[in-house]
Amino acid sequence: MNSYDTSLYPQDSFQGSGSQSEMEYAGFWRRFVAFFIDSIILGVILGAVNYVIGMFLGSTIDQAAMTNALMAQNPQDPEAMYNAMMTVMAGPMVDMLFVTSIASFLVYWLYFAGFESSNLQATPGKSVMGIIVTDVDGDQASFGSTTGRALGKYLSSLILYIGFLMIAFTKKKQGLHDKIASTLVIRKPRY
Repeated sequence: MNSYDTSLYPQDSFQGSGSQSEMEYAGFWRRFVAFFIDSIILGVILGAVNYVIGMFLGSTIDQAAMTNALMAQNPQDPEAMYNAMMTVMAGPMVDMLFVTSIASFLVYWLYFAGFESSNLQATPGKSVMGIIVTDVDGDQASFGSTTGRALGKYLSSLILYIGFLMIAFTKKKQGLHDKIASTLVIRKPRY
């Protein structure tokens, strides 16, 4: 029996002492499958959100202006017809692209940061794969940490996905985004 209080130290610093359960870090392929599942779920959510945005902003195209622009053109000149149509639609299309980009970012951020900082500590994909996100001490990660983790994934992907490949080669199976946010992804403890 140990006479010292192990609750003050990270769980993985007492491996083999029997005082706390050992953290088992989630590997690259388990995390990859979890992300694949989450990507499918996010795709459905984003498809629905972008459809609603498209329906709303698509209705802002001025039908009368479109008709007048097309009627002023020679029907035998397809290029002129196309240019007239694009002139009327350019503004709403740019607006739609901007709004869908912002909405997609917000959904992505709230999905990952919200689920990973919740009591579940995992997105649906991570839950299926039996893994959770913690801080470096094995405690529940804060919303700020999981926000940093979600934003760090953009950096991990910008550098040719090397930030994700780090998971396979680092001691604690941390990607660049995990290191930035001081988080770990571990197998869900069995109680």
